[in-house]
Amino acid sequence: MSGNADDIAALMSQQSPDCCIDDLSDSHSVFAVQGARETLLRLARLDDLERLFRLEYFEFCDLHIADLPVRVVRLGYTGERGFELLVRRSDAQVLWCLLTQEFPVASYAAMDILRIEAGFILFCNECPIGVTPMEMGLAQFSGDEADQSLGSGLKLACFTARHRERPILWQHPQSNPPHPTRGEIVVTSACFSPLSQTILGLGYIHTEAVTAGTTLVDPLGEFDRITLCERSFFDPSKRIARGEWTRECQPLY
Repeated sequence: MSGNADDIAALMSQQSPDCCIDDLSDSHSVFAVQGARETLLRLARLDDLERLFRLEYFEFCDLHIADLPVRVVRLGYTGERGFELLVRRSDAQVLWCLLTQEFPVASYAAMDILRIEAGFILFCNECPIGVTPMEMGLAQFSGDEADQSLGSGLKLACFTARHRERPILWQHPQSNPPHPTRGEIVVTSACFSPLSQTILGLGYIHTEAVTAGTTLVDPLGEFDRITLCERSFFDPSKRIARGEWTRECQPLY
């Protein structure tokens, strides 16, 4: 789901007696919060804290933050320690003012770094190349009857590399990137990762070249010293929310 108007319309057309879909774009706002959950705890009601503590990946809970009804979601796109807050549009300005008193304001580029570190795809980056959900590492969403033979032999990989500058919101320059040949990687996302202290990215390779430490070539010539990472940065199943906090609210790696 990209969030584009055409995709939203296509999704809405899939409604059935067993499936109700509501478009909340005009009635709600979304805030992404990254950092120590103790900051959210200070704003939440005491009787809501237990639900927030138990929140794992792809789960949500409804609670009150500063007496405002908020749906708190943990989707991973704001990092291992991040949350998404869904709030009524009429309450958005009040919540924004409260949050900015507690959190520094960051740009979309910060969230892009966090989702790359978490190994998540971005629709406009990782999908245009034309691959299957299984090739994107999303086999759990492709259904039990998915035909593995329909793929093109590609695999989404995580890598480190060197670049002449720190990439910010990097995208492939072609709207429909070509498939890589053997020994190549088609880079689809890249950033400077504070977590790994290097250039970290996502890209497609042939399934034969999936061993960590394998050196690959970028056909664009932008990235060099490309080396596949261990999958610590990429957890396709997202069974648990990695990353906790110390008592002093510092990230615990």
